[in-house]
Amino acid sequence: MKFKLLIVDLGKINPRDDLMNYRKNNYSFLEELNLRVEEMEESFLRGSSIEPLIVNNVGWELMDGYTRFMILKKHKQKKIYAYVGF
Repeated sequence: MKFKLLIVDLGKINPRDDLMNYRKNNYSFLEELNLRVEEMEESFLRGSSIEPLIVNNVGWELMDGYTRFMILKKHKQKKIYAYVGF
């Protein structure tokens, strides 16, 4: 896969359903993700930069950057930088 840095609509990007719904014993991916969002959000609100997301252009599947993705969605960001794999 070759990657290109692009500005894309955040609404086009799709997190993996199987990952977002993953639960096992005392672990929930989504619950842990929400904790990481709370931790990182303070830095975001103070103006810290956010690295681009990594996305597969086939189905616009989110490959990396779930915490950043959730923060950007929460704050209704429309356009974002992403490394898009082709």
